[in-house]
Amino acid sequence: MRGTMRLYLGCVVFSLLGSLLSQRFALDPGPIAPIAAAATLLAGTLAVASGFTGRGRLFTFGSVLLLGFAAEWLGVATGWPFGEYRYTGVWAPSVTLPGGHAFPLLLPAAWLMLVGSGYQIAARFTRPGPTRVGLAAAVATLADFVMEPMLAGPLDYWRWESPAFFGAPLQNVAGWFGVSLVAAALLRRAEPVEAPAVGAWVLPVHLGLVWLLGGILSFPS
Repeated sequence: MRGTMRLYLGCVVFSLLGSLLSQRFALDPGPIAPIAAAATLLAGTLAVASGFTGRGRLFTFGSVLLLGFAAEWLGVATGWPFGEYRYTGVWAPSVTLPGGHAFPLLLPAAWLMLVGSGYQIAARFTRPGPTRVGLAAAVATLADFVMEPMLAGPLDYWRWESPAFFGAPLQNVAGWFGVSLVAAALLRRAEPVEAPAVGAWVLPVHLGLVWLLGGILSFPS
């Protein structure tokens, strides 16, 4: 197992144990909680990135990060393409955009981690080409759909102002698929993908982490 994946799993375990102890004994984790969350996301992103071996991968990663930044900036400012929503500032570190909107600085890394892991999952079932790109986008969109009830609920990372279904408006599904499709198409330039790429496990582990953290926070201390 790659060192980056070990680091990611260690961060996941630390976050779960810390959240469980904090909730059980009514402890204030202070800055440890946002630092642990940031470390977990960055470690997961590194684990995913390590699975791409193409010569153009650094430029590709930068392109996906820029895409994620642009999509979220547009989304917060206009409600397109995901629907009307606001980040709460819980997801740290955050900056304040013109108009008073909070913007988590690690948002672009989250896009790279989720779509990149979805791409590596798709690589296990498809050959390089449009089918792999489409499946990667579908996997990433499904992952977001599953995480929405917790991230927009107990974890309170963002709040929807549009009518929501299972935690998010249906427009969010279309928006996520569209942006993920472009991101996955960009990731084709980072081919080949290692076989098997350990980054394929990041997405399902992250889904479990989000639901477990949400479940812990849902129980009274």
